[in-house]
Formats: sequence, C-alpha cells, structure tokens
Amino acid sequence: MAPTETTIASTNGTLGTQKTKANGQAWERLSQCLPPRDADSEFWWQLHGRQLAVLLDAAGYTLERQLEVLVFHHQWVVPTLGPRPTAANMLPKWRSLITLDGSPIECSWKWNTASKDPEIRYIAEPIGAFAGSPLDPLNQQATRELLHRLSVSMPGVDTALFDHFMSILYDHDNSKYVQEIAAGAHMKTSVHIGFEFLKDRVATKSYFVPRKLGQTSLMPVPDYVKAIRSVQPGGQNAALNMMHDFLLNHPEGPLLTSYSVANDNEPLDETRIKWYFQTPHTSFASVRDIMTLGGRIRAPHMDKSLCELRSLVNAAWHAEAQARQFDELAKYLSGYVYHFDIAPNKPHPEIKVYVPTRHYGGTDATIGKNLARWMEERGRGAHAGRYRQALEELTPHPSAAGGKGVQTFVSCLFKSDGTLDITSYLAPQAFHKQRLEPVGEPRTRLRRGDW
Repeated sequence: MAPTETTIASTNGTLGTQKTKANGQAWERLSQCLPPRDADSEFWWQLHGRQLAVLLDAAGYTLERQLEVLVFHHQWVVPTLGPRPTAANMLPKWRSLITLDGSPIECSWKWNTASKDPEIRYIAEPIGAFAGSPLDPLNQQATRELLHRLSVSMPGVDTALFDHFMSILYDHDNSKYVQEIAAGAHMKTSVHIGFEFLKDRVATKSYFVPRKLGQTSLMPVPDYVKAIRSVQPGGQNAALNMMHDFLLNHPEGPLLTSYSVANDNEPLDETRIKWYFQTPHTSFASVRDIMTLGGRIRAPHMDKSLCELRSLVNAAWHAEAQARQFDELAKYLSGYVYHFDIAPNKPHPEIKVYVPTRHYGGTDATIGKNLARWMEERGRGAHAGRYRQALEELTPHPSAAGGKGVQTFVSCLFKSDGTLDITSYLAPQAFHKQRLEPVGEPRTRLRRGDW
C-alpha cells in the first residue's frame, strides 16, 4: 500500500507535504517530548529528522539506537542547518555544495553484506549566522565551533588533523577575502562534517574544499601532496607515493581533477585521509585503469570485482542503452568521482568510485528497484524492500515513481575477497518546490507527534 499524504502547516504558516505512513516510531516518540525550538530548527527536524528516522528503522537499527542517534541529531546538528525555505524565498541563504538544490545535509545508506546490516551516515555543512559576511566569508565558524564542542563532549574525537588542514588549505585574513568578494569573487562551501552512526558510537570526519587567497581555480595536485605528506611519519606514505606516481605517469592521471580532501577525526597515527577527484571519463576502460592505478594494484580478486562493478552499473542504469555498454557519457554528465583512501602502513590506497544516478537511469523508484534486485541476486537483499519503502518517504513527489533526484550517487569500493562495498547517497531535496506545495485540501493543522 502506497504511503498517504497529509498537508501540514509549518511553523511559519507555509504548507509542506509529508508522508504519514512510515516506520518513524522513534521520531514520533521524541517529537512528543522534545520542546519546540526556533522555526528554522523545527523545519529541519520535521523534514530531515523524520527522514533520518525512516532510514535508521529501515536499516535495522534497534529502537534504542534509533533514539540515541535522533537525540544526537536533534541536539548537535539540527540547530546548525541554517534558515528554512519559505514560500516567499525558496533560495538558501548560503548555497551548500553538498547537494544540487543547496540543502546543507545528505544521507547515505551503506548497503548490508552477508554478515553486516546497513549503516546510515550523513554529511552536513553547518550554516553560521554570518555565513558569507565579512565576519565569516567562507562559512567556517559554525563548523569549527561544532567540531570543537564535539571534541570536548565525545571521547575519541581528535581535531589535530582538522586543525592542520584548516591552517594550510586556507588563508586567515578575512578582510582579504572580503576584498575579493567586492571584486566579484564568489565564495562557496569550504568545510563540512561527516557522521557515521555505528552500532556503538558516532564516528566523525572532516571535509575540506581548499580556497586560498588569489585562487582562481581548484588547488593544484602538488599543494595537496604537500599538505598530506606533511603529516605522514617521516613525510612518507607508500599509498600516497603509488597514487602520486599514477597521477604523474599514467594517461588517466592528468585528467583527474582534485577538488577536496577529508580525514577521520581520530589520532594522527590511526586516521585515514581521503583525497577526492573528478574525471570526465566514464568508460569501463577508464574505471579499470583508475581502480587498479594502471595495474599498480594487483589484488587477487580484481577481475571479479570489476565484473561485479560493471554488473552493478548496468543494473542501476537499466533504462540507458549507453550505460548498459559502460560507454563514455560525457554528453550526459560531467563524469565520475573517485576518492583515494590513504591510510598509515598500507601499501596502496583503497579506491572508491562514485557513479551518478541523479541525471539518468530512470526514476528513483526504478533505480531503487534495480539496485534491490541486484542485491537480492547476491544474497544481500535482506533490507532491499525496506530501502525501497524508505525512498517513498524521502521523495518530495507523491511517489518515488513520479520523480528523481533523491538518489544522487551509488559508490563502490572493492573488498579483498572480491565483493563490493556499496553505498547509496540520498538527498533531502529540502529546497524542492513541492516541499511547500499543498497536495489536496489540508485535513487539519497538525502538531508535532500527531503524524
């Protein structure tokens, strides 16, 4: 039975569409006892708090753990997400680059394996009260404050590497950034935080998009290498060396454009550094070269992993003839994204490829159905049906069959046994116009806890 819809009056009198049939027991319980906050926080809690609850339940988290995660979300993150959209102004105050519509948060669903349940994560860009102003031109204050507060309250959150990258990837004279803005420069997302909701703890990551004074394009690769190498023991890291050699000496290397770096907020001798790139190439030959670093990575199950990746892409894009052949798709999109996981004492990086699903491949319902079938065929379908149901709750459309854009990417990382670590990325589409458009006549003006 498809979810029904109810028109709900929001705190500022505008109308928003929400699904009423969902497994949001944890969210409903909390919403009945948590005191109301300001209108902006209430919007994000009503929208994304409920979406998060649906995903946690669909992924098999215990009710106790769902409540813990939702309290964490409500107390730590919801108040940082900035102004809500209104009928008069659907444009975000600070347009986050995390999502296409500027929503400052995006969830992900790490698919289950034969032995592990799915994991729910999200990344968020805190939006400060003075984001984009002379006081905070790069919108960094809210992120710095949040991470500092987390490090005080949560054991294991280490900000040493965060502080290192903040010091080296940006300049710190705001007046000079203000001068560049006055001269026509446009400041964008520069830092955000990731949260992984594990069964027994919350793990955090920091993400950086470098922006130095006078920078007119993306930061060049040598500057990234210098920043990463400077925190390695003795300045050396075998995985970084192998990756740098590929970038310099393989034909695919110069086509990879670096745009971001990230780290686990853990002690320096334990943390991984993720280095993000985009490439215009989308052919299977290009994917093979990058995932193997041009043959430098010789894992015993590499051929099996590559075949599984081809099968996964074909399944996700079943409706696209070009995708079925894994051809170049540059005329449809800007390319693929990769991150290279550089860890201490590892001989080579682990590499993850991100395949976009938001531009083509059918509706969200079609993509979800195809992914679910692929999982079921490999004995990983235990949560596939719940995932598809969750998509119905996340879409701003009457049903997931009526639109697309909730699922933005599917990523894949090769495991040592030849299986794939697969993650689906899910945008809240907070600034989608249908979030404020009524569907039918309002039944009633609902209070929190009534739906």
